[in-house]
Amino acid sequence: MTGGAYSSTVCAPKNGDELIAGSTVLGGMHAEKSQHQHCDWCKGWTHTVFQSDAGF
Repeated sequence: MTGGAYSSTVCAPKNGDELIAGSTVLGGMHAEKSQHQHCDWCKGWTHTVFQSDAGF
């Protein structure tokens, strides 16, 4: 969802991170194989969850 000079991409296992405060909401494009999660307060994109069999 961001493609600027200061964005980065990280592939991590599904249990590789933890939300420590607040909650996320589904936003952006609502596709079957990807879910774009956004901050519930500011609606900024936080991460994307992909449906895959590889565990990522």
